[in-house]
Amino acid sequence: LKNVNVTTGAPVCPRWYDPATFNIAYDTGATPAATNTEVAIFTVGDPTIAISDFQYGATQFGLPPVTINQIHVQPQSADITGNGEWTLDMTYVQGMAYNLKAIDLYEVAAFTFTDMTVAFNKWASDDKAPIMNASVGGCEVFPYQTGDMLVGDMILVEAAAQGQTLFASTGDTGGYCGAAGVPPNGGVGGVPMIEYPAASPYAVAVGGTDVFSNVDGTYLGEDAWQSGGGGLS
Repeated sequence: LKNVNVTTGAPVCPRWYDPATFNIAYDTGATPAATNTEVAIFTVGDPTIAISDFQYGATQFGLPPVTINQIHVQPQSADITGNGEWTLDMTYVQGMAYNLKAIDLYEVAAFTFTDMTVAFNKWASDDKAPIMNASVGGCEVFPYQTGDMLVGDMILVEAAAQGQTLFASTGDTGGYCGAAGVPPNGGVGGVPMIEYPAASPYAVAVGGTDVFSNVDGTYLGEDAWQSGGGGLS
């Protein structure tokens, strides 16, 4: 399948971005090596399946081996609902950096703001990984009411002062907090508020995009998802 760039007239084609083509699109080979860098990933439950799937994929994609450190912030639960997300996070962290020192999984028991805050505190206290990925979030009104937002922001301020950055996903429901029954990746509904921790001024809020590239795989442009998260806090 081919399309034409309306600006240049050059042909473009849709593609699935594995780590190799992703690196071509973003020219990551021109960036410094990450061989001495650890990256933290927030996880919930038992990531055993996620780790196995990641390692299988890394072999298929030709990625170098990387040390996986499981940091049990809390006693491990049997929750496996997030394993697909943790696999995706590990794959693209390793795929973009290519050769990391380690991936640190900060594991908590449940999808609660309190547990998330405990994980952030452990990450900041350890002060080993300058980056943490958190593909989670929820309506900001709840951690505001419980005080978890205040505590979480204090922790993120400390982390930032140490040179640590949290990257948090903004969600898939536009300027609304996702509600039960709202379809992800483009669904809109719920309360017109945004999600925490992406709403924190001490985190980097990350929304989804569609990436477009030229026939040779080089970067052409990208569009933000229509309902990729964001709005007034």
